[in-house]
Amino acid sequence: MAATVPPATATAPRKKAGKPKASATASAAVAVAVAGLKKKAKKDKKDKRPKKKNKEAVVLRFEGEQLAAVDERAQALGLSRAAWVRMIVSQALAG
Repeated sequence: MAATVPPATATAPRKKAGKPKASATASAAVAVAVAGLKKKAKKDKKDKRPKKKNKEAVVLRFEGEQLAAVDERAQALGLSRAAWVRMIVSQALAG
């Protein structure tokens, strides 16, 4: 038995390896620069976040009439309900 040899396939002539085209190099450089800027912006955003303060959430329950009075007094001072309650508690602890 004779071994069969596959027919030779024609191959295209190879191009010489050279410098990449300027547009490909420029595009790659821009992509790297943009990626670097995004990474820096993300890091800057993390740095600008306020540091966590040593606070703890507390739940308080008020009667309807009391809550209305708290809201009135807070609004008169231009404060939120929570800010007003913190202010009053702080004053009570100081005095």
